[in-house]
Amino acid sequence: MNIGIDIDGVITNVDFLSILGKNTPVLDRESKNLKTNNRALRKLLYKGIAFYSKHSKLRPDASKYIKLLKAEGNRIIIITKRKFANEDSKEGENIRALVELFLLENDIPYDKIIFSTGDKLEDCTIEDITIMLEDSPKNTASISQRVPVILMDTPYNQNTAGDNVFRVNSWEKAYVLLSALGKRKAKNYEKN
Repeated sequence: MNIGIDIDGVITNVDFLSILGKNTPVLDRESKNLKTNNRALRKLLYKGIAFYSKHSKLRPDASKYIKLLKAEGNRIIIITKRKFANEDSKEGENIRALVELFLLENDIPYDKIIFSTGDKLEDCTIEDITIMLEDSPKNTASISQRVPVILMDTPYNQNTAGDNVFRVNSWEKAYVLLSALGKRKAKNYEKN
């Protein structure tokens, strides 16, 4: 399977960064709270994202289960919309390097990383993603139109649901669901 995995809120735990009373995670690149043309504010925001990129905390067992999925022959594609990472700038270059270093230091294997510039559904289509692990309500709504989404339960996505959306609250449950999907796809392949 080609498994797409978001970083913020899926590999890392950003529940503590939720904006109270809103359904938008703080690190969402398209959040109204992060849009600015003010140089000083942009510099401050960049420093905060850089700090987070170095020091964010993994969800329990994220590395363990991603390594198991990789060892089972799945292709792991990281698809992230981390603020600044998709920019052709010094800030973008630095954030991309910090993200890659974070994944390496935390023993997260992957075949490819995509610093998304737009709708993640397009990235999923290009990479022929079988299933996507996501936390963002907006991305889930878009992606689940064509690709099943395993939604990592967070305070900011409680109202997110759909026929092609499967909510989990841990990497262990995500792994069980992914394994069941993989077995089902293998049986369908054998029948053809």
